[in-house]
Amino acid sequence: MANKTHKPYACGHKLFTTPDLYFAVCYEPQPDCPKHAKVLCENTESGKAIAAFLSPFDALLSAAYISEPGKIFHFIPGHMFGPTEHIDDHEGRLVINLHVGWAAHDGQLLLRHGGQLASYHTVQEQSVSPENRHHIEFVVERETLDDLHHFYELAGLFAYRETFTSVRTWNEQQVHRAVAKAIQTIPGTVRDVEDCNQLALYDPEGERWHFVPSTLPADHD
Repeated sequence: MANKTHKPYACGHKLFTTPDLYFAVCYEPQPDCPKHAKVLCENTESGKAIAAFLSPFDALLSAAYISEPGKIFHFIPGHMFGPTEHIDDHEGRLVINLHVGWAAHDGQLLLRHGGQLASYHTVQEQSVSPENRHHIEFVVERETLDDLHHFYELAGLFAYRETFTSVRTWNEQQVHRAVAKAIQTIPGTVRDVEDCNQLALYDPEGERWHFVPSTLPADHD
């Protein structure tokens, strides 16, 4: 469970992801780059990794938890994000921290020391050549997508892909209401627990939290 750090948004460079990924950013316009922003990163064993969300609602929820006066975080789709400076800092590597769900223990969500929700995630990285910096293609590994599918099916959320699509069309009022409802209905939180024995998933349409075992079956591949 890593701490929050940031890296800047770079103008004129695009990231194309399969499937769609979402990022939590805080806009900080610059004279030469009106869309300049800071993006949420995580400290991992591979160094600083850009936090990416397969669920647009999880990106919204994360943004709500890390926002503070004067630093409001929003979620953006991957094609609006430019990771060039991150790649330069990592010697030509793009390191992505893929959020799968929320870390939980015995029906309670785990909190970090700073009070943010702890993420259940996996790290994926790839090399990016200089000539491809303006058009970067990133494909999430099949194993990660299979794990995501397994957890959502285990929670009974078989239409999760349709929900992801629906959330992208919500207006600001719908977004604020859904995020507030998710926070209000958190069944409980716990700190200083290293054992993540569950994965928590929130269904924004059903307005309900679901908890499933965080371990995968032995025959899962």
